[in-house]
Amino acid sequence: MRSILVGVDGSAGSRRALQWAVQEAALRKTSVEVLHAYKAEYIYYMDLPVVAQVIPRYDLEASAKMVVQEVVDAVHNPQDVAIEIEFINSGNPAGELVDRSEGYELIVLGSRGLGGLSGLLLGSVTHKVVQHARCPVTIIPAED
Repeated sequence: MRSILVGVDGSAGSRRALQWAVQEAALRKTSVEVLHAYKAEYIYYMDLPVVAQVIPRYDLEASAKMVVQEVVDAVHNPQDVAIEIEFINSGNPAGELVDRSEGYELIVLGSRGLGGLSGLLLGSVTHKVVQHARCPVTIIPAED
């Protein structure tokens, strides 16, 4: 049986999406896969005389893993639904979710992520996934 895919970025919306997905997976007797796409690369600021900073790749990867693990650990999971986590070094989370969508029963996303432009009704990742996914998509609205 195919599992439920959840995009998690550490935001409150993605936390609610994961909680809903775990409850839904228990009803469907399936598992949940968490996808976190981040961009890890060395960043050099050598052109600016005041700032010379390098952010090592492993620091960004470790930070991404810590954020997602905190979200997963906070989920109420009384039926012990299996949760697998995948980290993708990609600057395109929407593209990664759409590319994987055909192999899943359902994608679950929060309505807003960590991006700016708070006036948008849907976050940019959610908007793209809704338009292009090849499986059903459930959007979990903000609490307010």
